[in-house]
Amino acid sequence: MIVLLFVFLFLGMALTGCISIDLTDGPPDEDGDGVPDVDDEFPDNEKESNDADDDGTGDNEDPDDDNDGVFDTNDSFPFDANETGDNDLDGIGDNADPDDDNDGFPDDEDHDPFHDLALSFTFDWVNLSVRLNSRSWGWFYFDLYENGVRLKRFDNGGSLFRIYWEEENELGITFEMNVPDNVTKSTFQIAAYYARFFSATLLDINADNSTYVANITYDLSTGSIITNWNDNSTDDHTNETVDEDNGDTGGGGGEGGGTQDNGDENATRENDD
Repeated sequence: MIVLLFVFLFLGMALTGCISIDLTDGPPDEDGDGVPDVDDEFPDNEKESNDADDDGTGDNEDPDDDNDGVFDTNDSFPFDANETGDNDLDGIGDNADPDDDNDGFPDDEDHDPFHDLALSFTFDWVNLSVRLNSRSWGWFYFDLYENGVRLKRFDNGGSLFRIYWEEENELGITFEMNVPDNVTKSTFQIAAYYARFFSATLLDINADNSTYVANITYDLSTGSIITNWNDNSTDDHTNETVDEDNGDTGGGGGEGGGTQDNGDENATRENDD
């Protein structure tokens, strides 16, 4: 603050002078930027006060404050030369983070450490090309298995699909599920059923009267998805009973069948980031 001290010296009738004294609070700040000169790496530049990477360019002007080769605009840790990215946005840089996609699988075990992997199955339509009753339609549903264990039953909200014979019936079903990131290959099976007389007939899935289950294998190492329509195994997929009158599915004994299921099925890989 500035204090003006007026000193009046009277020698006889004469006013001899006025003295101005400058008093300041705290240490000096030459450029007036609020950072004391002792802490200011640029004491004469009011626009700069720090130089994190000691390259002679102030942090406000420097496009790469930690001098790690990644511009601050693309650097999640602009003042840490050891880190640039934070894939899972957990506040820990990818170099220090032991699980970069936060999926529960450590990076040293995770085949894709920056993505929490999921498979998305899309079933667009089905065409039952052989009539199995005297009506124009029949009851239908299908199951998705992994290694013989049923993951999901696809039906009409707990009831059965009414499918018209020998024509394309729209399903419009998408089902997404996580797959373990530390397993190279995941194999799934699809089995389709026609329901009649309180039982379910396992459908021939490609009209050769011998193929009743489709295998879908996802290879994480190559990113490829292989569908095998020539699996003749029907183990553990015929054990079904159905209440046809109510269109409800259940469990129990069943029988084999031989009619084509032309369901349009595909599986795609998706990333949860």
